[in-house]
Amino acid sequence: MNRTYSLRERAFYLLIGKIIAFVLNIAVPVVLVRLLSQQNYGFYQQFWLMSLTVTPMLAFGIHNSLFYFYPTSRGQEDKTALLSRTFFSLLGMAVIGLCAAVILKSHIIGLLKCVELDQFYWALILHIFFSVVSACLQNLFLIEGKATRSMWFEIYNQLSRAVMLIFAVLVFHTVSAAVWALVIQALINSAYLFAYLLYHYRIDIRTIRFSDLMAQIKYVLPMGLGAIVGTIGDQADKLILTALFTTRDYALYSVGNFRIPIIATLYETVGDVILTRISEYSKAPHGKLLALELYKKMLRLNAMVTIPIIVFSITFAGPIITFLFGDNYQESVNVFRVTLLIFFFQMLGHGYILRGYAQTGHILLSNLFKMAFSICCGYFLIKHYGIKGAALAYTIAFSLNSVIQLNKGRQILGVPWSTFFPWRDFVVIGLISGGGAIVSALCYFIPLHKMVLILAAGLMYCTIVAVMLMKRGYITQEMIARVKTALGIRATTT
Repeated sequence: MNRTYSLRERAFYLLIGKIIAFVLNIAVPVVLVRLLSQQNYGFYQQFWLMSLTVTPMLAFGIHNSLFYFYPTSRGQEDKTALLSRTFFSLLGMAVIGLCAAVILKSHIIGLLKCVELDQFYWALILHIFFSVVSACLQNLFLIEGKATRSMWFEIYNQLSRAVMLIFAVLVFHTVSAAVWALVIQALINSAYLFAYLLYHYRIDIRTIRFSDLMAQIKYVLPMGLGAIVGTIGDQADKLILTALFTTRDYALYSVGNFRIPIIATLYETVGDVILTRISEYSKAPHGKLLALELYKKMLRLNAMVTIPIIVFSITFAGPIITFLFGDNYQESVNVFRVTLLIFFFQMLGHGYILRGYAQTGHILLSNLFKMAFSICCGYFLIKHYGIKGAALAYTIAFSLNSVIQLNKGRQILGVPWSTFFPWRDFVVIGLISGGGAIVSALCYFIPLHKMVLILAAGLMYCTIVAVMLMKRGYITQEMIARVKTALGIRATTT
């Protein structure tokens, strides 16, 4: 008999899985920068860039519609039809993309002006194809409420990618090996998804009803268009940098644009889990009050993790980047500091209220603005200021897009800015983090190796912040007990 997990448990177990996956995933760039030249590492990152740009465009947000439709599905038959529509729609979009890639190969290579792309063109196309097909894999476990399966899948996904990438490069010593390792992993995920859906849901293209398909398309259409313009807006800085500068410059920028996975992991985990609940509240009599309270709980948790980590990372950006990636990436430090600022906006979960209330058209308008700003302003800043200009353009565009969507979400819930956010919690956590950073920065005056400096300062900082957060009631005994349970640590009694 399957256990039903609460909302908090689902978010917590998935978060644990993603934190473990973070430890595994962070090893990949750290190892690859030491095994590949800056030029080859830059091309590897450009390969990722092209896949991450095209995949969400072809997926068109179809997989994200599950968060809205699955909770309202009645019975196994409706769920089978929903997942059949979703899977075969994604497969169809992947096939369309594959056909376009075959027909337009010469035009695509000429447009991107990337010499190495000709050699790895089919690897890129296959990676995109399988990534689109398997797009709903992670969402599926979330909406099913299978918390432990979500956790283990996240660990497997990152572990298999890390092992295959590092093993391939260690054995063959080429960027080609890394590229094909990514393709194989995407293929495995696609095969697993198909087998899972076939076994558990008996998916069948014949179960698709035209009226239901149109309803799903109607929901997805603004989200899909938003995904296209949003992706272009997100990647504009990198695409412009790729066109104007060398692969070495792109390698420097990709290291500086290094995302701290544990924070993004928190947002995805908690946000995706509460999205289903907000969708349910959108139809409830007093749903707006419930949605606001749930949203503010998410913000408190996000802030409790985000603010301390970002404050520490900005303070010790130099030692962190050069220790992880080497002294050759010293130019990436200031890029890292600038792009870290987006987390203060990302932690606010700017799209969840709009998606939960099916107001995805506003996401499209916001992303259109972001795309236009990123292209116009980004081209000017990147052309004149290089990788620093790219970091600045990306941060400004992301921040403005967040504010626009947050304002609309606030209007939907009908509350003023003063009560939309837990301002007091933001201030308290910010002061605690700032105080810890000032004290731990004293380690700079002691001649220490970079690793020792980061560990000593980090230990001092974490101790100060953790103690203060516990005193203020942000970290509770219940949270600590849940961590122990998830890690298999049992309390002993005497």
